[in-house]
Amino acid sequence: MWAQEGEWCQVKRKKGRLLAVIIESQNDLRLPNPSPELSVDDLRRYHGNIVDKWLQSEWWKKVLDTWEEASNKSSPPLITTAVCLGPGSFEPRSGNLKMRLTAHIQTAVFCSLVDHLSGLPQS
Repeated sequence: MWAQEGEWCQVKRKKGRLLAVIIESQNDLRLPNPSPELSVDDLRRYHGNIVDKWLQSEWWKKVLDTWEEASNKSSPPLITTAVCLGPGSFEPRSGNLKMRLTAHIQTAVFCSLVDHLSGLPQS
């Protein structure tokens, strides 16, 4: 079912589990967390730690190796646009720590990819 323009809809995973925590009203999803746990500085440090862990991970090394391999082919991929589709709230209204971590990881991965690809010479 599609939402009306300006409304939110929930996307379901397999077996009917919701991606987002069900909140009393769909409109509540648009509002910021009224009582965030972390300050802006705390969020900045938290995110910085996530970024550091990601950039030191084996997964990041595999991403770089895969990109290097693809770039060395006779017709390497040309990437001109990057789109990040709503990784989630850094301070979810539900207080769900897993949702917070997931949002930070997805943002770190996206930004590191964009930063890496932006620093490469254009073909």
